[in-house]
Amino acid sequence: MSTNIPQLVVDVVSGIAAFEPLLAAIEAEWQPDPAPPTTSLADVGRELVERIDEIGRDNAALVFQRIEHVLSQGSERDKDAVATGFLEAVVGAIDRAPEREWVLQLAGPHSRDYVTAWDRFNGIERPRWSPDGG
Repeated sequence: MSTNIPQLVVDVVSGIAAFEPLLAAIEAEWQPDPAPPTTSLADVGRELVERIDEIGRDNAALVFQRIEHVLSQGSERDKDAVATGFLEAVVGAIDRAPEREWVLQLAGPHSRDYVTAWDRFNGIERPRWSPDGG
């Protein structure tokens, strides 16, 4: 993969073939400049929700595990990119396809904390990942 794709994005989707077309599209869109990490992670988040059937639960769980690692151990810049890029895009995609809300059950505690704070900011009080929706 080209150096045009931020390493953080490559790390999040590494080894998951279903994301290769997206990475190629990101690279093509931003050439010759480097793609912005936050924007690229937003693309990954939307793609994860929109194509969850193709990506698969195990691969989605792996992505969320990697996101959780960044949120717990990454730099502040990487944490911000993951939160405002990936997680906010996941929430937005779920708002457009509520039947896919189960995807957030794969999120770790740092991701859930951010989503809860983001939802409260937007006037949503119930946790999205609870099995009964309440």
